[in-house]
Amino acid sequence: MKILVVIETLGQGGAEQMLVSLLPALKRRGIGCQVVALWQPYDLALPLSDQGIDVCKVGMSHRWMLPEAIFKLFAICLRERPDVIWGHLYIATLCTRLLKLMLPRTVVVSSLHSLAYSNYPASTRWKRIRRKLDMITGGVLSDRIVAVSQAVADDYTKHLGWEDINVIHNAVSVCQPLDLTPSEKLEERARFDVKFEDFLIVLPARHVEIKGHRYLIEAVKILTDSDEMSIRLIAPGNGSLRMGLQSTVDCLGLGDRIHLVDALPQQALFRLIQAADIVAMPSLSEGLCVAAVEAMALGKPIVLTAVGGNVELVEHDTSALLVPAKNPTALAEAIRKLQRYPELRVRLGRNASKRARDLFDIEHIADRWVAEFAEILDCKKNKIHS
Repeated sequence: MKILVVIETLGQGGAEQMLVSLLPALKRRGIGCQVVALWQPYDLALPLSDQGIDVCKVGMSHRWMLPEAIFKLFAICLRERPDVIWGHLYIATLCTRLLKLMLPRTVVVSSLHSLAYSNYPASTRWKRIRRKLDMITGGVLSDRIVAVSQAVADDYTKHLGWEDINVIHNAVSVCQPLDLTPSEKLEERARFDVKFEDFLIVLPARHVEIKGHRYLIEAVKILTDSDEMSIRLIAPGNGSLRMGLQSTVDCLGLGDRIHLVDALPQQALFRLIQAADIVAMPSLSEGLCVAAVEAMALGKPIVLTAVGGNVELVEHDTSALLVPAKNPTALAEAIRKLQRYPELRVRLGRNASKRARDLFDIEHIADRWVAEFAEILDCKKNKIHS
């Protein structure tokens, strides 16, 4: 079986990170995988190539130059002869569906990663055109539509009327916690000017509005003003809100407590998470948060907002603490609770690690995808023979 994976970019997003873990697992099961990234950035091309996954950088002149993308994809398909074309994110899935008009015998699978139409309502003519294109091409030209969570599937059913959506969760390579020694933990904290006695929170997410950084910044301000704890927040990531968030931090007088830093390589990020006390993810919406699954796998207690796929990801007060979105006070209360009760942190971290291994391990999810692809191809063959 040969799969051509088409995605918009290979930046540091959750969908892209998931492919870095999933595709090598599929390759170990005998499935040939090649990735086509339509435009920059290509940050994750090297990690994929290092694991034997071929990457083709299309270099589209503009994201809406669909004919350019489709004809380049057509040429790649003629050369590679994939059994399945697997699209991720809006433009990539749209291109793969339209490509099916030129390659009608090829199986097209569309993956859905976010609550797109709840987050960005079709409130303008252009957005309504985009939604209509999605609705028509997805319903007619996709052989299978798969969502990363039930919340995402329900969102598309609500807004586009699609009923037959399968759910396969995002996954991560579940590894043993790094188990940093006390001296290693001190060294890791010192890299970010954090003392051993500080209560360290890590927020690993892109610096964009939907990740909710400003609400956690406000929660840190609440905790700082109470003088109850010495708190530090490290927020690795890239994104358009970086300067605006830094201005907020400076205006609140939190420059010595909150550090917005560039996105870290995966292993460096894992070391930072292991050196932290907790991970907090104040997202306004999530399909299924890969960074949260990684923190769970590392045995770290987490605070999540009760949005989208997060409510499928964890069980409140068992494997994480869930709080309402856009609520700095609730965030501050959950952080304060975890700071006061170390035994709660241990219990949540232990349960989170077990849940990640049981439900979101890459080997388990890879087996599900192999079965999914095999079923789709069998259905296609039966239709052709009949």
